[in-house]
Amino acid sequence: MAEQFRAVSMAFALVDEKIQDTSAVLPRPTEDISQIDQFLELFPERVKPSAGGSVANVMTTFAGMVPDVGVKLYTCVGNDVRGEIFAAATNQLVGEPQIDTSLPTGTCVFLLSQQGEPVDEITYYGAAENVQIPNEDIAQNSYQIFVSNVNTFRHERAYNKAHDLLKAVRRDSGLFVLRLSGAHSVLIDKDHLQSVLSAIRDDPEIVFANRDEVKHITGSQHSQDEITNIFPNARVFLLTLGAEGSLLRYEGKINKIPPVSPKDKIVDTTGAGDAYMGAMLGMLSLIPYTHWTQEHVYRCARAGAFAAGLVIQSFQSRMAQSDFEKTKLFFAGLQKTKQE
Repeated sequence: MAEQFRAVSMAFALVDEKIQDTSAVLPRPTEDISQIDQFLELFPERVKPSAGGSVANVMTTFAGMVPDVGVKLYTCVGNDVRGEIFAAATNQLVGEPQIDTSLPTGTCVFLLSQQGEPVDEITYYGAAENVQIPNEDIAQNSYQIFVSNVNTFRHERAYNKAHDLLKAVRRDSGLFVLRLSGAHSVLIDKDHLQSVLSAIRDDPEIVFANRDEVKHITGSQHSQDEITNIFPNARVFLLTLGAEGSLLRYEGKINKIPPVSPKDKIVDTTGAGDAYMGAMLGMLSLIPYTHWTQEHVYRCARAGAFAAGLVIQSFQSRMAQSDFEKTKLFFAGLQKTKQE
């Protein structure tokens, strides 16, 4: 039976493990999960594991903000405790992950500074790379928005699956939303990154990035230059600048979005950009794409910044249910102010 989804994506299902000890040396290479688990046992006081994965964070936030729009996320976990952690935080919002009994659930290990900033990370993908997208889903279902990131397109096994979904969305005259997570100098060299971006072969209408990602692509040190010139065909470009807030480019016009959370409330910045993107997309989707205005997009960005300010006040990489409600109330307040 054909279904209509407002937004669709495939994502690497990962569980985040976080250690507040910048002197630790993460184990590399990361093909052996037992090596990673042995390392984690050295830190019994580490942060409790939580569901993560950049695109998965975005899509669960999107669904939490507007639960009636229809959000479909394809993911895959192992038959283990980490898989249960991921599923418990994901099922009700975007559907159950697939289960691969042959591989463990993927995990991302972060080293955090005392200020909550990630200073190093490693990722074991495991079952996450074995996510499947049934051909009948692509053929029969209708999609309006495809959300992905550079990290998905740079993985050979994920590339074709992501492109199949993108083609299905374009078939239905839908939008392509790209997050530049994965475009960091630590993860990919500049030449490889440029080849990945060229291989996507489709201009996104909406792009989200942070300063480090854009700097790696453009080589520019100046945020204003970066947001003016990068992805010129995108209708919306959002550049996050950490404690300095963010810059929004909409139809060529650039606005500054102020930060929301006080610095003394920052616990962990992991997932802040994902919360920003997911909340902003959710609010944007309340109005048809052809009816967007400068004021609407600006208010949606303000809501995204508010959501990011909430998620960094805990060690969880995703927004809590109460955070969704707080963000919706904040957005409603912005609308009321505009009406008055």
